[in-house]
Amino acid sequence: MKYSRLGALLVTLILVCGGLLIQIGRAAKNNLPAQAGKSLYLETFSNQPLQLVDIRIGENSVKDKIVKHSTTGDEGLDVVEFRESADWHKRVWLKLRNSSGKAITSFKAYLYFRNTDMRTVLFSMPLERYRKIKGGPLRSGEEIELRINQAAHRFTSGIAKHYGADLDASSVTFSVQNVMFSDDLQWNKGRLLRPDPLDSNRWNVIDGVASNSAIDSLKFIKASFKESTAVGEVSCGLTHNIPGTSPGKGRVSTII
Repeated sequence: MKYSRLGALLVTLILVCGGLLIQIGRAAKNNLPAQAGKSLYLETFSNQPLQLVDIRIGENSVKDKIVKHSTTGDEGLDVVEFRESADWHKRVWLKLRNSSGKAITSFKAYLYFRNTDMRTVLFSMPLERYRKIKGGPLRSGEEIELRINQAAHRFTSGIAKHYGADLDASSVTFSVQNVMFSDDLQWNKGRLLRPDPLDSNRWNVIDGVASNSAIDSLKFIKASFKESTAVGEVSCGLTHNIPGTSPGKGRVSTII
């Protein structure tokens, strides 16, 4: 009888401890950052010189979740959906491969934050080089890793908060805006361009569009992929210096 009572007591203790562990587990789970459904759109072009190899949000690859959203001619829009906590965009990481057959000397890539109707760009944040093994131009077949510029994220988030905007409620699109192959050849959102011989501030479309078609120059800052003290620095046009940073550091594209 004494042993049976001892056994019953042990069973009771086990059940009580098990219940406590379950409650502790639930409390810990409730204290985790809330996760909600998020979407990231990706611009695509049939002749894009940089192909997406992988994309991660934090530590999680979402490349296999990408689906086609829409297509118009040679342009398209893909979308990937995932669950993440607030400020997920500052944890975006991408790997791109040069598939152009040419060496790339510089390019500009951004996250664009638009109204929910996708029509108006409210803010943009540049992506910077995270890792490239060798310096110099990005040669055909080589890969480069990008992440969001954290200084730009803090700066732009502060502006958005000041004006009452919620970046997490915006539609976010990844875009490679321009790719420079040389001083006299660039790719711009599906079009190949060369400088206008009569106007150094203009670039003419050369890939099958009427020869009199032209767009204003985007005033590139000439930059290569050579290692520098500013780790992750890439060419980033339309720039502003963040207050408190030295020249050549903290350059960001903020409000469009």
